[in-house]
Amino acid sequence: MEKTTHKWSISKTKCGKLQTAVGPYHFLQGVFHGMITHHNMYLDGWLHRNVNDNDVLLLPTPEMQEPITRVCGYNLISDGGQAIQWRQLDHKPRTHHSGTPLYMSRELVNTWFHGKPVLHTVADDLESFLWVILCGLLSIRDERKSLTFDERSWLHELRTAGGPHKSDVIKSWTLSMLEENLISKDLSPILKVFVPFVTEILPVIKEDSLVESLTTLGDKLYKLWFKAFLDALPLLPKTWDEVFKDPI
Repeated sequence: MEKTTHKWSISKTKCGKLQTAVGPYHFLQGVFHGMITHHNMYLDGWLHRNVNDNDVLLLPTPEMQEPITRVCGYNLISDGGQAIQWRQLDHKPRTHHSGTPLYMSRELVNTWFHGKPVLHTVADDLESFLWVILCGLLSIRDERKSLTFDERSWLHELRTAGGPHKSDVIKSWTLSMLEENLISKDLSPILKVFVPFVTEILPVIKEDSLVESLTTLGDKLYKLWFKAFLDALPLLPKTWDEVFKDPI
C-alpha cells in the first residue's frame, strides 16, 4: 500500500515530454528539477529505478509537489511503479533488472546480458538521466533534419538496440564517439550549446561507483550532478531559434 500511495502522489499532474521545452534552458532546467525530485524521493528512502523520457516530465507551470518532492519546479518524476525502499535492502546483488533498456545504465545492461546479479544503485538512475538528455536532444534535432552523420547514427542505434548486449555496445560506442566529437567540436548546434554540461558530467558517470556506503555514494553523485546543472544553465539560450538560426 505504501508503494502504491507513493506512486500516485507523484503522478497526478498533466505534463509534457522534454521535447516540448521552449529552448535549451527550459529543457535542462526541467531535467534539473526532475533530478531534484528524484533526490527528494531518495532522501525519503525511495529509489525510482526506471528513469526514462516518459517519466521525466515537464510541468506547464512551476508548482509544489507535496508530500514527496518538496520542490517548486518545472518537472516531476512520474510512475514510481518500480521504486524500492533502498534503505531497507540487504544490498546484495540480484539477478532481476529494472528499467527501460534505452535509458538503463551501461552497468545494468552489461550484467543483464551476461546473466550476472547486480545491485541497482542511485548511480544507475543518475546515468539514466544522461541517456534521457542525449536522446531528447537528438530527437529534437532530428525533427529539424540537421543532425550530423554521427548523431543520426547514435540516435538510430540507440533506438533500435533492443536486447541488452547491443544496448551495452551501442552506449559504450556512443559515449566514446561523443568524447571524440567534444574535442573535435564536430557537433550539431543543439549539442554544441550543451558541451559544457556534457564535458562536466561524462567523468562523473565513468567513475567507479563501488563504495561501502550507498548513502555516501548518493550524496557524492547528486552533488556533482547538481554542480554540472548549475554551471551550465546560465550559459544556455532561452529558445531553440537562437540555436538553430542560420549564421549571418
